[in-house]
Amino acid sequence: MMKIVDKIIRNVKDAGKPEVVHCEAIYLDRVYKRVLKYCKINKTKFFVMTPVNSKLFWYAFHVDKKTVLKKMALRYRALEKTGQEIQLHVHVYHPLVKVSYNYEKKMITGAYYWCIRNGFKPTEYVGGSFGQGKNTVKICKELGMKVAPRSKYRFIHDYDIS
Repeated sequence: MMKIVDKIIRNVKDAGKPEVVHCEAIYLDRVYKRVLKYCKINKTKFFVMTPVNSKLFWYAFHVDKKTVLKKMALRYRALEKTGQEIQLHVHVYHPLVKVSYNYEKKMITGAYYWCIRNGFKPTEYVGGSFGQGKNTVKICKELGMKVAPRSKYRFIHDYDIS
C-alpha cells in the first residue's frame, strides 16, 4: 500500500518533468522484454548501471557478474538503436556508510570507462538511491559529464515498466 502511495505522491510532484528510466535490471529477460515494448512508443534517456555495481545486482536480483557482463552492453546497444539516449547511473552512496573520495572516484570512473569501452559516451550522470556526495560534481566534470539533479526528471525504474 505504501509503495502505491509513494508512487502517487511522486507522480504528482514530478508532473510536467521529462520521464527518464533508471536502468537497473535490464539483464533480467522479463524486464528486457517490457523495456523493448516501452521503447516502441517512448524516446527518453536511460540512465544505465554498469558492472561496477555487480554486488548490488547480486543482492537485489541474485544475478552474478558473468551474466550481467554478457547481456548488459548488448542490451544497451539495442536501446540505442531504438533511439534511446544512454547516460550514466551509479549507486555509490549508502546512508550507513561513509564513502571516501577515492571510492567514489573509482566507482564513477570505472562505470564511465566501461561505457566508453562499450561504445557509449555518457554526458550526464544521476546518482543512485542515496544521491551524491560533495565530490560527485568534481569527478563528473573531470570526465566531461554534468550531474543531473534528481529534481530535474521524473524517473521510473526499468523493472517497474509494465
